[in-house]
Amino acid sequence: MIKLEKILGISTVLGLIIYFTLLPFSNILLALSLTLLSFLYYPFGFAIFNRIGFRKLFKKISYNKLSAIRILGAIVAGLSLSTFCLGILFKLFDFKGGNNILIIGLASSLIILPFVLFKFFKSKQAFYTRIMIRFAIIGSFGIIILCLSNLTFTKIRFHNHPEYIKAYESYIAHPDSLEIQKKMYFEYKRATMTTEEFDDYQRVLELIEKKGNK
Repeated sequence: MIKLEKILGISTVLGLIIYFTLLPFSNILLALSLTLLSFLYYPFGFAIFNRIGFRKLFKKISYNKLSAIRILGAIVAGLSLSTFCLGILFKLFDFKGGNNILIIGLASSLIILPFVLFKFFKSKQAFYTRIMIRFAIIGSFGIIILCLSNLTFTKIRFHNHPEYIKAYESYIAHPDSLEIQKKMYFEYKRATMTTEEFDDYQRVLELIEKKGNK
């Protein structure tokens, strides 16, 4: 399970890199990695923090030395990290509710972290270190994502495509305009497609328009 977490973590970082460079399949890789990471942390976060492998997950002996409070705390921590991953995904893909999900993740982390810090300084156990490291990485990135607007992400990601940025700004000002939505989608295709792919796309649009005018 730890290996799976590392694989998903690496694929998420890779997905973020190619996401901001507009390379093909970046959206798929990033969405898949963050979604699976979210599902991994909840409900299996407690197993990761306690170093319980998948084969031992359903064996009673694996929990003999674990208190109910420790298991509950690990579950809450996993749920908080899972919410952060989901919120980051929604915010990056401009889905509705992204900020709200990140706020929920932040609120839940503020509840669990003081307890984790207290127990860490008291016992110095590696269990609490594992939780803090994950919160430091995922939580910090989630807070940064929360503080930045969708327009800022768009300007960073499409800095070489000013026409799409203009279309996106128009969409923010007039989100119900179908004409602006079409223009934004058209400029998105121009920014993310190769020259040959975009030429083919334009030809298809022209054929559809001609048929519609008949």
